[in-house]
Amino acid sequence: MAVAALVLVSVTACGTAEPAGPHAGVALRADSSPVFDAHGFGTLKLGMSREQAQSTGLVAAFPPAGQGCVSTSWKADPARKTTSVYLSDARGVAAIHPPAGARTPEGIRAGSSTADADKAYPGVGKALREQGHAVAPAPGNPRSEYRLDAGSDRPGPHDVVTEIAVQLRDQDCYE
Repeated sequence: MAVAALVLVSVTACGTAEPAGPHAGVALRADSSPVFDAHGFGTLKLGMSREQAQSTGLVAAFPPAGQGCVSTSWKADPARKTTSVYLSDARGVAAIHPPAGARTPEGIRAGSSTADADKAYPGVGKALREQGHAVAPAPGNPRSEYRLDAGSDRPGPHDVVTEIAVQLRDQDCYE
């Protein structure tokens, strides 16, 4: 399910565009795709507490604390089949799987070729093709990394990125 068919945009005096509505504060590329980076997605940032994450208005309610790690979905994309945001009792927001269509500042998104991912993040192409997943440093935040998947749940070839997320290097929610 697409996040939104129509994105309302407001332009600031300096000419940068930001969407209005549920993705307010999320930077847009020239192609109007939402951008997530080494720190998070819009106002939702890695390391935020449960209360801070909920106060962004971007995510649905998290299950109760005390379970180690819990997850929730985007309010704008509740039918998404996979988890969107992981919250660790110890680390706060530990991983963010952005809404459909979102891109990294380097232009990588679900649907990008593994060759393009390798150009943006040298060295990930081989791991993506052979293992179906890889991690790459997220430029601008030494505490985070991008996790790329190219169909690790199915036999190869793994030549297209099927999912990308930003996560804390020391996240404790999976793998």
